[in-house]
Amino acid sequence: MRFRHAVWMTLSMATATALATTVAVQKLDSDLNKQVQPFQPWVVQCLQNLPLKTVTSCWTWLGNRNLPPALREPTYRGYCNVFGCNVEEASEPLSNYQNLHQFFARSLKPGARVFQQHATLNAPSDGTIVNCGKIVNEQVEQVKGMTWKVTQLIPAQDWKRYKTGNNESLFFVITYLAPGDYHNFHSPCDWHIQQYRHRTGTLLPVAPALMKRVVGLLALNESVTLMGEWKYGILSMTAVGALNVGGIYLKRATITNDEDEKTIDWQLGKGDEVGGFRFGSALLLVFSAPSDFQFSVNTGDKVLCGDAIGFLQSENPNKTV
Repeated sequence: MRFRHAVWMTLSMATATALATTVAVQKLDSDLNKQVQPFQPWVVQCLQNLPLKTVTSCWTWLGNRNLPPALREPTYRGYCNVFGCNVEEASEPLSNYQNLHQFFARSLKPGARVFQQHATLNAPSDGTIVNCGKIVNEQVEQVKGMTWKVTQLIPAQDWKRYKTGNNESLFFVITYLAPGDYHNFHSPCDWHIQQYRHRTGTLLPVAPALMKRVVGLLALNESVTLMGEWKYGILSMTAVGALNVGGIYLKRATITNDEDEKTIDWQLGKGDEVGGFRFGSALLLVFSAPSDFQFSVNTGDKVLCGDAIGFLQSENPNKTV
């Protein structure tokens, strides 16, 4: 009895910590177009020293506990009301999802997400566009006025394995997946994945309010990077972990608890499922494309998986002559 009581006390404290952190982050100014003073390095270090992985592990354990059938539908509907999920899109009745993590990872009804075939590049997931643009001198602009080197996340030697044409530039797009978003991510184009890399790290929240305040946040957190080629050269997709994310999973690779790097051979068509999260996090796409590539989204835009996010000028059906 004492052991059981201690376990539930630990889980309750972890859950309370997770909820308190979420509320605190939500109260921060999250307007991505408004610049704020980034946290000092010592503040970031203090945040990294918090027991974020322990809290996340407890949350994961809790999310995997099966709910009584009578509680499933009201629990999930309550979650949808809080976080703005469209419960009607779920491919199964709510009572079929035995636990919260099954519900988070739900598939959608056919036709709920459509990949626009005319686009050069499509949104790989639901979410909010944190920022997008060109990479200049290896610098990714995480939010307006805050940059960090892409080699902090993807080592320089990895880039050397892939060729980029003389008329091509490097671009990036960062998408934040809120807890209410569809949690699986898909291939934004026809793509040949050739490399997998898992990096261990911290699990800071990645909500826009923190993106604005922690320099290089995406490079600090645990992440999985898939790297390969599409028709215009290099393309990489990095799934970034965060507080309360119960895991990153991939359809064709097993993620271990340790740093890991391996060669893989994975051919994907536009729209094919790549993997998913268990609560909400962020995706970073880095890719080469001809210099006339233009994004059709802006910072703060809400996108659905499959929406067009960029075109070559020569291929854009909406361009004006």
